[in-house]
Formats: sequence, structure tokens, C-alpha cells
Amino acid sequence: LSTCRTAADELERLYAQQKSWEKLTTLLRNLVDLTPDMKLKGAKLRKVAAILTQHLGLETEAVEVYESALKLNPQDTVAKNFLIDYYRAHDKWDELIRILQNDSNREGSLGAKWLSHFWIGRIELYHQNAPENALASFKKAFLSSPDDLILLHTWLSLSLCNASPEDTLKTLQEARCETGNPQTRAEIDLAVADLTLRISHDPKSIE
Repeated sequence: LSTCRTAADELERLYAQQKSWEKLTTLLRNLVDLTPDMKLKGAKLRKVAAILTQHLGLETEAVEVYESALKLNPQDTVAKNFLIDYYRAHDKWDELIRILQNDSNREGSLGAKWLSHFWIGRIELYHQNAPENALASFKKAFLSSPDDLILLHTWLSLSLCNASPEDTLKTLQEARCETGNPQTRAEIDLAVADLTLRISHDPKSIE
């Protein structure tokens, strides 16, 4: 096995030196199929994708390769970042949401779990004209990071326009129990007082 790997490595170096990019991508794809090593599979797939974009100008094919790499390893940040940039640049919002949603389900490997939810909400609000979906995403972002004032303001402004006062109040009370930020807690208390007053003066709440 080590002899075969050495021969494959030598052939890989030879094709790279000769700039025989088609032969090199074929070799690398074959190695992906042959090796049981998942890390090695991912490394070879990333090489294939890099050659496709940098030397062959085949960006669409590179997307497919990076998608395969991400299926092998959902934490592959190289593949993930390429796909995020590509789908964003080409206005492929459903595909971008899929990548971000998968990331949020895996504890937010982009850096923080709230970040995936936040970007999904922005896409839904500004590119898909889906405020109700955006509200749900911003709510997840806020409850994932209840100390963050910006997330509070983003979610609250949308919730006041698209959700019932009762639902908004319930989320605020939930967040208040989780936040450790005195300023956030104070703003939540103000919003709770305002909503409680609004509900008590709503004729529908008396029925």
C-alpha cells in the first residue's frame, strides 16, 4: 500500500510540474475513490476543486467537488467558505440557506451558532421577501445569544410588526431568564412593560 501511495504521489508531482491539469484531476479523483482514509479523501477533493478553479476555469464543476467534500466532512471550512461565497455571489439563496442551516445544526462552525441563523434571517428578509421566515431565524439567533443587543433590536423590530404581542412577550421573558448582560436585561424589561401595557389596553385581550 505504501509503495502504491508513493507512486501515486510521484505521479501527482509529475503532472503538476508538467501542468497536465486534466490528467492530475483524473488521478486525484481516482485516489479519492480508492482510499478509505476520509481525511485524505477530503484533501484530494480540495486539490481537485482548486485546480478546477485556478487552472481550468471550471468553477461550476468545482462547486460539485466542494459539495462532495462537505458531505464527507461537514466541518470542512475550505469547502464551506467557497460554497458560501459562490452561492452568495450568484444569488443562489436557497443553496446558501441550506449550507448555513447545516452549519447551525452543527453548533455553528462559522464561529457562533447565532451567526448562521442571523445570515439566514437576512437572506429571507432582504432577498426572499419572507418576513415570517426571517422572524423565526432572527428569533433563533437572539435566543442563541441573548446578551447581544443588536440581535435583540433586530428580532424585536421585526417581531413587533409580524408577530402577536403575546408571542413577542413570551420570547422576551424567555430571553430575560438567559441573559447575563444588565443592559440587555434592562431593555428587555422596558419592552416587556410596553407590551404588557399594550396587551392590557387591547380590546381583544378582554374578550
